[in-house]
Amino acid sequence: MQYKTITVSGKLHCAIVLILLGSSVTLAQAKPKTVTEFYMALPTSFNIVKNLDATPFRDGFFFGEFYENATTTSSDAMIKHRKSLIQIEDIANGYLKLQPIESEGWAEVALFKKTDGNYLVAISQVECGPSCSGDLMILSYDRGTWTNVTKQVFVASPSSNEGYFKLPRTGTTIQLTCGDESSESRKSGKSLAAFEWNKETFNKKASR
Repeated sequence: MQYKTITVSGKLHCAIVLILLGSSVTLAQAKPKTVTEFYMALPTSFNIVKNLDATPFRDGFFFGEFYENATTTSSDAMIKHRKSLIQIEDIANGYLKLQPIESEGWAEVALFKKTDGNYLVAISQVECGPSCSGDLMILSYDRGTWTNVTKQVFVASPSSNEGYFKLPRTGTTIQLTCGDESSESRKSGKSLAAFEWNKETFNKKASR
């Protein structure tokens, strides 16, 4: 499996995250409080996210075919489109599921509260065809500045060909979930690893 550090150039490939990260402004100015507000405030340009190069992802991750000319798309159009992707909105539990039209993959956004009361925003992208695999990015937010903190808080590789990262709608555990049915021991949907949030980092839970 080939990895590379994300750069701002390359072929646009993923339908969801370019919408999250594609213009040079954030779409919300006030401090976000709910998962939907954080989602709507996510920047749409790689140049805005600090330390983006600190974490390797698979070639093609964080690129998309939607809004190839995102910098010329109006804020109203971007907001409308982001809202149209929301399939599940659970504000009470800080969870969103995003489903683009005509795509077998999906994305999730979840909030994780820190000891200081601030939130980290986790984004899981899942691509299927036919098996499913995915990548995870974890961002912090401070007065309009987004920073990639995945390496600092997540103990494992945030990119997997074995499966995808399932964010919790309830609870605080991220599951690396099997994305195929290659054998009796590898059933689609089976948990391959679990990472528990302790309000500072995600630690791998011991296997039973």
